[in-house]
Amino acid sequence: MENILINCVDNNKFITEDIISKLNEYLDGETEYTISQKNNVLVSIYNYNNRLYKQMKSDNKKIQNLIKNRQNVSSKIELDQEIYTPVKTSKKEEVLEDQSLKIDISFYLELLKDINTYEELIKDLPDKQTDNYQDIINAILVYYYGELMTIQMMLKEDNDEELLNDKKIYQNKINLIKKYREELNNPQIKFEREDNVLVFLTTQSGNVCVKNDIEKDIDSNQYDDVKDLLESLKKGIFKKVKPLNNNNTINGMYQVRKGSIRVTFKRLSSNIYIVFATFYKDFQTSHQYKNYLETRYSTYLSSSDIINEQIKDKEFLNKNEEIYSEIKNILSTTKKGDKSAKVKKYGE
Repeated sequence: MENILINCVDNNKFITEDIISKLNEYLDGETEYTISQKNNVLVSIYNYNNRLYKQMKSDNKKIQNLIKNRQNVSSKIELDQEIYTPVKTSKKEEVLEDQSLKIDISFYLELLKDINTYEELIKDLPDKQTDNYQDIINAILVYYYGELMTIQMMLKEDNDEELLNDKKIYQNKINLIKKYREELNNPQIKFEREDNVLVFLTTQSGNVCVKNDIEKDIDSNQYDDVKDLLESLKKGIFKKVKPLNNNNTINGMYQVRKGSIRVTFKRLSSNIYIVFATFYKDFQTSHQYKNYLETRYSTYLSSSDIINEQIKDKEFLNKNEEIYSEIKNILSTTKKGDKSAKVKKYGE
């Protein structure tokens, strides 16, 4: 099915109504793909047409400027404004293009950025334990197909070696992901993954930040949620993972969430993650919430060089495994209702 997307743009033309109609009939007859996966294909076509349309507008704007520069007032040529007048887009269409079915795959794209082998890839793509794993994998495929189509359009103008190399890279990633998707859905094939290693941010005085959060700010009724989120990092499941990239001062920080509980973290190496904080959150635009994250990230940055050296030391990693065991013990043994129902909320 994915190959149709590539064949449609061989001549660098819009994917027109007749082609979309045939593709829609093809999708309706497919039984191997979910409704969400079929919709992703159509979203990809929508976004491709938009990219082509924007490029056409840009090209025509250049032509318009050339004409204006060459003509004088007495021989002014009336240009057809229809060519380069922007088409008004409805709010529904804008949502469709910008959110792409509301699947955020930026975290996985970052993990896959430098991966070129199947053995590396299967460590980072979501497995069946991850919520909506099929939709995430398909969204990643759609993204790479979009990049591949863009490169093919550029190659029609410039047979650049770097572009050719990028094309090979994206095609390789697509083939690897398709292989993984096929094997993941094969009940006879079992995937075994090693647990990730968690290290915990500490203050200058040596206090474990997450431990302090749990003991001071999190109600015991929400301990199970904190425990589940830490376990999701450990197992590589990453529950509802989201990049916190709307603030340059915390660039590279991610969060997982369950209900109103958040756990923030950053990837240090292929299987080592540093955990910054856990907290109860209401509104993302809160000044207090941003200050809280910035303070934690600043604490990390002040000792990041030391931490990057420490994670090479097995003793340091073992110590953090002990810290994780202590945190799990706190989350498991405290009776519900022992703490006040009032929770420190970031975002209020």
